[in-house]
Amino acid sequence: MKPLSLTILAFIVITAFPNTGHTQTQAEEQNETQAISTSMIRCSALYFHMANLTKKSGQTAQSNTATKIAKDFYNRAYEQAAAEGLKNAHDVLDPKLTIFTKSWGMHFKDPTMIKENGEWANYCKSLGTKAGITIK
Repeated sequence: MKPLSLTILAFIVITAFPNTGHTQTQAEEQNETQAISTSMIRCSALYFHMANLTKKSGQTAQSNTATKIAKDFYNRAYEQAAAEGLKNAHDVLDPKLTIFTKSWGMHFKDPTMIKENGEWANYCKSLGTKAGITIK
C-alpha cells in the first residue's frame, strides 16, 4: 500500500474531529445562500475528488466507498432539484459538478484551505446524514 499523501491525511484528521463550536462555519454560511441541490452537488464533487485521491494512492476500498457516497449525493441532488422546482436540473447541476470538482482539486493543493476543507467535510457529512446517505 502506498503512503497517504499529506492532502488525504489532512482530510482524514479534519473529518475525524467534528466541529463542536457554536460559531457558523464558512460552509454553513455559503450554503444558506444556495439551493440544497447545489450543496449536494458540491458534496458530490468533494467525494468524487476524494475517490480520485484515494484511487491514485492505491486505496481501492476507500476509493470505492467515496465513489458510492459521491453517486448518492449526485442522485439526491437531482431529487432535491425536482423538489425545488428546478426544471432543467441537468443543465444547471452538471456544469456545477465539473466546476466544484476542479475547485476541490485546487482547495486540496492549498494548505491554507485545510480548515475550510474540514468545515466542508463536516457539513457534507451532516447534510448526507440528513439525506439518508451513509457516511462513515
